[in-house]
Amino acid sequence: MNLIAIKKTVSEHLLSGLPEKAIAKEFLNALGKRYQVSNDVESKCLMKQLTNIRYDNARGVREFIMKMVHIQTKLKSHQIDLN
Repeated sequence: MNLIAIKKTVSEHLLSGLPEKAIAKEFLNALGKRYQVSNDVESKCLMKQLTNIRYDNARGVREFIMKMVHIQTKLKSHQIDLN
């Protein structure tokens, strides 16, 4: 019963490839490993975004700075601190 409730609350893109017949604890462990891989990929993508961002004079400086701060805030949620 717990496994059914867990599966209904998890996004569908994370469910593919996880064990169908498992107890809740095994399912949560497998899900945790899957989420960690997803989390690492997102961190790398954000770092790439931040290092490749360029000011293009089309928008204001304030918007450019706000975009950089937004990316940095997302990185902080992944325990990556930047000065």
